[in-house]
Amino acid sequence: MIIGTQGAPEATAFKGVYEEFAGQISNFMHMDVKDTIVGVGYHAPGEVKSDSELMEKAKNTGLNLFK
Repeated sequence: MIIGTQGAPEATAFKGVYEEFAGQISNFMHMDVKDTIVGVGYHAPGEVKSDSELMEKAKNTGLNLFK
């Protein structure tokens, strides 16, 4: 799972970066990326915690990671 945050409010602003990172993980580390979760529009540490929907998605993704 790749988890990231970005200050840019557009969700696709760094899509290519996350895709490239997933490819590197897959090719060089021989690991599968199950999901990518990105919080957008955040600038301060911990600010993303106020996004209950994103926190719930992260929790559920983690719980289902090895199913």
